[in-house]
Amino acid sequence: MQQNYWKNNKWRFTGVVGGADLRLSLLAPEESIAGTNVDWRTNGKFLFAKIARRIKGNWYGGVLTRLVDASQSIESDLTGFEFDTGSDITSVQSYSAAYRSFHSLIDSVVLAWEIQGCNRGGTAPLWDACTVKLRGFSATDYLGRVSGSGQIEARWQLSERWGMVSFAGAGYVGSSFNGIREREAIPSYGAGVRFTVLKAKRINLRLDYARSTDSDAVHISVG
Repeated sequence: MQQNYWKNNKWRFTGVVGGADLRLSLLAPEESIAGTNVDWRTNGKFLFAKIARRIKGNWYGGVLTRLVDASQSIESDLTGFEFDTGSDITSVQSYSAAYRSFHSLIDSVVLAWEIQGCNRGGTAPLWDACTVKLRGFSATDYLGRVSGSGQIEARWQLSERWGMVSFAGAGYVGSSFNGIREREAIPSYGAGVRFTVLKAKRINLRLDYARSTDSDAVHISVG
């Protein structure tokens, strides 16, 4: 992965190339036996590149390309999926939108919030499904053709390298893989700590604990 910002952040570039071989567990559709899971395997190669230029103020415009060569298999005889679960798929309709805002309350406290939406059409494969981008559950719990979420986060800078956060939000999923919480509110709330591992590049280690309706999760990331 490579990210570049130049000419005083007037131009931005992000490029990613890689491969994956994932063996995941999905919640089975509601009409199946309660408590059962579906084994899902997907593997392949991918490339993503995006370049954007500042239009005015904080607004940017640009182009992106995404190439994925992947195969998938679901070890189940369940039918009626909202997605194409075959191994040879072309995804032709993909839409997403997000808005984020940051507000400095005092020198050591920042309030951040975001809203996101996603829609998939055509012969969308399961590996390209919309997800609910919140914490407190597995990313594969809520896969659908439509999803949306909103969350707010308070950030406290405790020292030069250490910080804390608390957050809360809600989301929904529509035309989902398993029909669980179809168009119902999916809550998310929790707290976490931050540690700056590279001050010059503002790279943080993030550790969060979050809860949802009937699950909880620990999230670790660097970015």
